Amino acid sequence: MDVLRGEIPVYWVQHILICIMPLYIIYLWGPRCLEPLSDWSWARAGLLFFGHYHHHVLLPLSELTYVNLNHMMCPPPSFDLGGQYYRAMHIVLMSILVLIFGKIYSATSLWILNHTSPKFKED
Repeated sequence: MDVLRGEIPVYWVQHILICIMPLYIIYLWGPRCLEPLSDWSWARAGLLFFGHYHHHVLLPLSELTYVNLNHMMCPPPSFDLGGQYYRAMHIVLMSILVLIFGKIYSATSLWILNHTSPKFKED
């Protein structure tokens, strides 16, 4: 397996920042920047963006460049769900996970900040 020098550390740094930065933004802007947990409008909008980006941007670019961008041309070896309907299964599975984990992240962030930050205890 060919791995470029620095590829693995960059991968981990990016994913750690993906997890930490929203929490920091919530800390800076306060809890009012989050939608209520019962409101799914932003989650649905994100899901529409997710589907559009994968099918109308990444898939054509993958076919044009012959590069498997975000596994849109063919599944990764460890993903054996869906067979020939791989893309449809992938979108359904990722949609469910994005919706669920987005709300779990929001609830967890609020809980962490309410219990650790004096700024949030005043609100």
